[in-house]
Amino acid sequence: AKRNPAAYRAAYAEDVPQWTDAAGNIVHLLAGVHEGTLGPLDGLETSPYLVRVESPAGAVWTWQGDEADTAIVYLLTGSIRIGEREESKPGLYT
Repeated sequence: AKRNPAAYRAAYAEDVPQWTDAAGNIVHLLAGVHEGTLGPLDGLETSPYLVRVESPAGAVWTWQGDEADTAIVYLLTGSIRIGEREESKPGLYT
């Protein structure tokens, strides 16, 4: 059962940490912690790691979560590999 009522949380672009990794991916951290940096959406009921990644053609971005984590990915363009599975249609993947 839900403990808290649903609430809107704003994340403004200027508050979202972003960086470009060695592969040229631009990573925007919305929630969670990455190498000591905290995203602006903290204090949530759960502890999500929420990022938006912009990858140039041919670039690879990797995230390794804990076995207990649930990963949800929304692919807009390009392709994605989750474990051994590769997908290239836009949509939601887990």
